Amino acid sequence: MDKLPVGYKTMLNVLYYPDKVFSMKDCGKRILEELYKFEKGHVCSEYAMIPSYIRAVAVQKKDDVEIISDREDLEKWWKSEN
Repeated sequence: MDKLPVGYKTMLNVLYYPDKVFSMKDCGKRILEELYKFEKGHVCSEYAMIPSYIRAVAVQKKDDVEIISDREDLEKWWKSEN
């Protein structure tokens, strides 16, 4: 485990501990692509990490999850949350 890159460790943690929240700030493009495919798990970031190919993202809003499919709306949500 010590020799795995941080991004891979993050991906494994999200996969095996979907009830916890993990930072994706040190994840590279390939890991981000995989993380966004996961149907379960929680990630967070200190800054917007929205790949251009993403069509929709599930975001947590207080007590509800919302699916945002417009990139501009997603960026507005990000700015309002931070």
